[in-house]
Amino acid sequence: QGEQPDESQLSDLPFEDMQPSRDDEGYLQVRAYPADEALPVEGALVTVTDSEGGLVATLLTDGDGLTSVVALKTVARQESTLPEGMDVYDTYSVIIKKDGFLSFKNPEVPIFGGVTNVQNAPLIPLPEFRNDLSE
Repeated sequence: QGEQPDESQLSDLPFEDMQPSRDDEGYLQVRAYPADEALPVEGALVTVTDSEGGLVATLLTDGDGLTSVVALKTVARQESTLPEGMDVYDTYSVIIKKDGFLSFKNPEVPIFGGVTNVQNAPLIPLPEFRNDLSE
Protein backbone atom coordinates (compact mmCIF):
# COMPACT_ATOMS: atom_id res chain seq x y z
CA GLN A 1 0.00 0.00 0.00
CA GLY A 2 1.35 3.38 -1.02
CA GLU A 3 4.74 1.92 -2.01
CA GLN A 4 6.57 3.70 -4.79
CA PRO A 5 7.77 1.49 -7.65
CA ASP A 6 11.55 1.28 -7.88
CA GLU A 7 13.41 2.78 -10.85
CA SER A 8 13.66 -0.53 -12.72
CA GLN A 9 9.85 -0.75 -12.84
CA LEU A 10 9.52 2.84 -14.06
CA SER A 11 12.12 2.51 -16.80
CA ASP A 12 10.11 -0.27 -18.46
CA LEU A 13 7.19 2.06 -19.13
CA PRO A 14 7.09 3.47 -22.68
CA PHE A 15 7.67 7.24 -22.63
CA GLU A 16 4.37 7.84 -24.49
CA ASP A 17 2.42 6.25 -21.64
CA MET A 18 3.78 8.88 -19.26
CA GLN A 19 2.65 11.85 -21.39
CA PRO A 20 -0.71 13.50 -20.65
CA SER A 21 -3.39 13.13 -23.31
CA ARG A 22 -4.41 16.32 -25.14
CA ASP A 23 -7.94 15.14 -25.88
CA ASP A 24 -9.87 17.50 -23.62
CA GLU A 25 -10.94 21.08 -24.25
CA GLY A 26 -10.49 24.14 -22.10
CA TYR A 27 -11.93 27.51 -23.02
CA LEU A 28 -10.64 31.05 -23.43
CA GLN A 29 -12.36 34.42 -23.48
CA VAL A 30 -10.52 37.74 -23.69
CA ARG A 31 -11.67 41.00 -22.05
CA ALA A 32 -10.03 44.19 -23.38
CA TYR A 33 -10.30 47.56 -21.64
CA PRO A 34 -8.18 50.70 -21.33
CA ALA A 35 -5.63 50.36 -18.53
CA ASP A 36 -6.71 53.60 -16.86
CA GLU A 37 -10.48 53.30 -17.28
CA ALA A 38 -13.26 50.76 -16.82
CA LEU A 39 -14.64 51.23 -20.34
CA PRO A 40 -14.46 48.26 -22.72
CA VAL A 41 -12.42 48.34 -25.94
CA GLU A 42 -14.53 47.32 -28.93
CA GLY A 43 -13.00 46.03 -32.16
CA ALA A 44 -9.66 44.87 -30.74
CA LEU A 45 -8.09 42.08 -32.82
CA VAL A 46 -7.20 39.03 -30.72
CA THR A 47 -4.83 36.39 -32.10
CA VAL A 48 -4.43 33.04 -30.31
CA THR A 49 -1.53 30.72 -31.16
CA ASP A 50 -0.46 27.35 -29.79
CA SER A 51 2.87 26.57 -28.14
CA GLU A 52 4.47 25.91 -31.55
CA GLY A 53 3.30 29.28 -32.89
CA GLY A 54 0.49 27.83 -35.02
CA LEU A 55 -2.54 30.07 -35.48
CA VAL A 56 -5.52 28.73 -33.54
CA ALA A 57 -8.04 31.60 -33.63
CA THR A 58 -8.57 35.25 -34.53
CA LEU A 59 -11.33 37.09 -32.74
CA LEU A 60 -12.70 40.63 -32.35
CA THR A 61 -13.90 42.14 -29.09
CA ASP A 62 -17.53 43.26 -28.98
CA GLY A 63 -19.15 46.36 -27.42
CA ASP A 64 -18.50 44.91 -23.96
CA GLY A 65 -14.80 44.40 -24.77
CA LEU A 66 -15.28 40.62 -24.82
CA THR A 67 -14.51 38.00 -27.45
CA SER A 68 -16.64 34.95 -28.01
CA VAL A 69 -15.49 31.90 -26.05
CA VAL A 70 -13.09 29.70 -28.05
CA ALA A 71 -12.48 25.98 -27.35
CA LEU A 72 -8.81 24.96 -27.18
CA LYS A 73 -7.25 21.48 -26.96
CA THR A 74 -5.63 20.72 -23.61
CA VAL A 75 -4.76 17.95 -21.15
CA ALA A 76 -7.66 15.69 -20.19
CA ARG A 77 -9.18 16.56 -16.80
CA GLN A 78 -8.81 13.02 -15.47
CA GLU A 79 -5.05 13.28 -16.02
CA SER A 80 -4.65 16.33 -13.81
CA THR A 81 -3.11 14.21 -11.05
CA LEU A 82 0.02 13.19 -12.95
CA PRO A 83 3.42 12.75 -11.26
CA GLU A 84 5.19 15.88 -10.07
CA GLY A 85 6.81 18.02 -12.71
CA MET A 86 4.40 17.20 -15.53
CA ASP A 87 2.18 19.90 -17.01
CA VAL A 88 -1.52 19.36 -16.39
CA TYR A 89 -2.55 22.09 -18.80
CA ASP A 90 -1.50 23.52 -22.14
CA THR A 91 -0.48 27.11 -22.79
CA TYR A 92 -1.46 29.41 -25.63
CA SER A 93 -0.21 32.84 -26.64
CA VAL A 94 -2.64 35.76 -26.86
CA ILE A 95 -1.85 39.00 -28.72
CA ILE A 96 -4.32 41.90 -28.77
CA LYS A 97 -4.03 44.85 -31.14
CA LYS A 98 -6.15 47.97 -31.51
CA ASP A 99 -5.33 51.29 -33.18
CA GLY A 100 -4.51 53.90 -30.54
CA PHE A 101 -3.23 51.36 -27.99
CA LEU A 102 0.01 49.55 -27.26
CA SER A 103 -0.24 45.87 -28.19
CA PHE A 104 -0.89 43.43 -25.35
CA LYS A 105 0.78 40.01 -25.27
CA ASN A 106 0.60 37.10 -22.86
CA PRO A 107 2.78 34.27 -24.22
CA GLU A 108 1.67 31.66 -21.66
CA VAL A 109 -2.07 31.62 -21.01
CA PRO A 110 -2.83 28.33 -19.20
CA ILE A 111 -5.83 26.33 -20.43
CA PHE A 112 -7.20 23.61 -18.14
CA GLY A 113 -9.68 20.93 -19.25
CA GLY A 114 -13.31 21.95 -18.72
CA VAL A 115 -12.43 25.41 -17.40
CA THR A 116 -12.99 28.83 -19.02
CA ASN A 117 -10.03 31.18 -18.57
CA VAL A 118 -10.95 34.86 -18.96
CA GLN A 119 -7.80 36.73 -20.01
CA ASN A 120 -8.05 40.34 -18.86
CA ALA A 121 -6.15 42.65 -21.20
CA PRO A 122 -5.60 46.19 -19.91
CA LEU A 123 -4.69 48.09 -23.07
CA ILE A 124 -2.52 51.18 -22.63
CA PRO A 125 -3.61 54.14 -24.79
CA LEU A 126 -0.87 55.72 -26.88
CA PRO A 127 -0.22 59.34 -25.78
CA GLU A 128 -1.38 60.83 -29.08
CA PHE A 129 -4.76 59.03 -28.77
CA ARG A 130 -5.39 59.61 -25.05
CA ASN A 131 -7.57 62.72 -25.62
CA ASP A 132 -9.73 60.87 -28.15
CA LEU A 133 -10.80 58.38 -25.49
CA SER A 134 -12.24 60.98 -23.13
CA GLU A 135 -14.54 62.58 -25.74
